[in-house]
Amino acid sequence: MQQRESANNPRAGQDALISPTKGTGTLRAAGVKSRQPVAGGLLRALAGLLLLQTTIVFAAEPVVAPEPPPSLSVAQPDATDKPPVFDSPGRHVESSWGALQRDWGPPAAIGAYVDQRGRMTELDGAECPCPRPYAHLPLRQRLGSFFGVQHYGDEHRGQLMQRESWLRRPLSVAWFAGGVFGGTIISDWVDGEEGFFGGLRLGYDLNQYWGLEMRFSWGNVALRDSARAIAYQNYMDDLAGYPPNHAHRRRYDGTRYASLFLWDLQAVYYPWGDSGLRPYLLVGLGTSHISFQDRAAMGHDVTQLGMPIGMGLKFRIHKALALRVECIDNIAVASQGLNTLHNLSLTGAAEFRFGGSKKHYWPWNPGTLNW
Repeated sequence: MQQRESANNPRAGQDALISPTKGTGTLRAAGVKSRQPVAGGLLRALAGLLLLQTTIVFAAEPVVAPEPPPSLSVAQPDATDKPPVFDSPGRHVESSWGALQRDWGPPAAIGAYVDQRGRMTELDGAECPCPRPYAHLPLRQRLGSFFGVQHYGDEHRGQLMQRESWLRRPLSVAWFAGGVFGGTIISDWVDGEEGFFGGLRLGYDLNQYWGLEMRFSWGNVALRDSARAIAYQNYMDDLAGYPPNHAHRRRYDGTRYASLFLWDLQAVYYPWGDSGLRPYLLVGLGTSHISFQDRAAMGHDVTQLGMPIGMGLKFRIHKALALRVECIDNIAVASQGLNTLHNLSLTGAAEFRFGGSKKHYWPWNPGTLNW
């Protein structure tokens, strides 16, 4: 019966063959659809477990708040941040620091600072920033400040050296010349007046404050006779029988001189130490020789004990050359009928300095310049 239907209807066999295939595909699709919800549930359960574990771990750890990022602020230019304006010396320039002092320049060079009120004040020798820096200083430093001499504590009270120390060339040779003013040589008989004085010095600086010098000096002083000496000469000429207008009676009327020779060793003290402008005090011990003839035709050739005491000033104009002026009382102790002499000398000198080591700062400053 079926075969007959199949024969009569060919598509009936095809439908019969397709029907089992369609059923199988339907069953597969239904299985796939049934597995999708199960897989999705498993994935969601696994994600929940992982989230719970992560939450537990973070809950167990301490919570640290993150630091805020640093704020970057750009400084805006301000008129008060501008550097001070310096002008020529002797003028006051207004700036953010107020009125600058007369000796303009960097604070390290002039020893100045700016106080809280914006006023520049010069430091004293002890570097004490006080409103009145010279109130507690001794008179010597006050006078130095008044005359414009800068002082830098105990080591540098005068003008600072610009090139090298005096001790770099401790040896010195100086030629000096000037005048001398004498005093009473023999009381009521003969006096010394003015004359020439010069000589040679050899020196050595022990340190910045002390030095030694040896001096060889020559000079002469004009003589002035007293009225008693002139009367004695006239009396002796009368005894000799010379007429009143005889030329021999006028043999002492011209200018006569007494010759001087001094040798001494001096200790020199420099109160300002190693400064460009170098004042000094000196005292020494040696011999003083004087030779002259008086109105009685008596020759005097006397060597006395000499003690020079004086002061001076040195100024360096070159690394090997300095100029100096000095005033010395050349004391000669009384001896062999002569009074204690005070021959006051005022001289100027050119001092040549040498000695010390010569250094070339190679390779920083190659060349032939010695320091």
